[in-house]
Amino acid sequence: MNHYFTISKFARLRGIDINSLRYYERLGILTPAYTDPHTRYRYYTAEQLSLLDMILLCINLGVPLKELKAYFDESGRFQNRALFEEGKRRTQEKIQELQSGLRSIEHTLTFLEDTARYTQKNTPYRRMIPRRRLVTAPYDGNMNDVNALETAFASLNGYARERQLYPVLPMGMLCRFTGEGFSRAVCWEISEPLGADECIVVLPQDHYLCVQTEWQPQENMDALVKQHFDLRAGETVLISNLGQSRLEPETRTFELQLLPNGAQGGGTDQARPGLPACNTLRAGQESGRAAAKFHTKPTAEGALGG
Repeated sequence: MNHYFTISKFARLRGIDINSLRYYERLGILTPAYTDPHTRYRYYTAEQLSLLDMILLCINLGVPLKELKAYFDESGRFQNRALFEEGKRRTQEKIQELQSGLRSIEHTLTFLEDTARYTQKNTPYRRMIPRRRLVTAPYDGNMNDVNALETAFASLNGYARERQLYPVLPMGMLCRFTGEGFSRAVCWEISEPLGADECIVVLPQDHYLCVQTEWQPQENMDALVKQHFDLRAGETVLISNLGQSRLEPETRTFELQLLPNGAQGGGTDQARPGLPACNTLRAGQESGRAAAKFHTKPTAEGALGG
């Protein structure tokens, strides 16, 4: 037995534990060279170290161990180049995910810093907001049903993540006035879409006319919007959550933003089933007249200056 390693000694040669070797055995990728029929002790040979190295390489490269057998050709020769190519591809994907995550964090920090400058505003004001991209989905449910709202936001978040649209704060609601009522769409801001999507709405950089208001689930949101804006048909208001990541049952402060002319989507007119042609959401007239639309008149001392 001098040419065999015990399972514990074989594991120590590569700094792993014996449970890992037993797991590799169960997968059928590294079977002991000899198993004592009486004691059931497992033994390995020095030649098997190269296969163990390949297993550990798979782990480091993020390649599932169940796929290891696919890298052996018909003669049993290991195709190490193919493994490294797959490892390179997976590493590049991880780098892309990390970079996207970093951009999302930076985006959110900028949002929180900028929003902090506009908290507790009691009068209408203008606010310069950079160009934004929103991923949207229609919402026909009850605005007072917090569970339904949460479900809609979660569903949209999942849709965005599946398409690598990277949803970030803030989240909110687009309300387009039809002349009689509102058509609504829940929305998440996205940090950097990788491609076109019919459910992306682009909001240009502009001075947005804004007002802050408190809302409770039992209140009528449509009436609250009309209380602050004398809207014309076709105009759109974005209800944005100020500094909060979720709609909660208790009172929350929201910022109502009147969209300027030119806010539009980046996709085609034909929407994907289950989602609206959100690119048709568009503010109505020029934003210059919006100051006269408030029932609450701005003060002369910089109330519209932000």
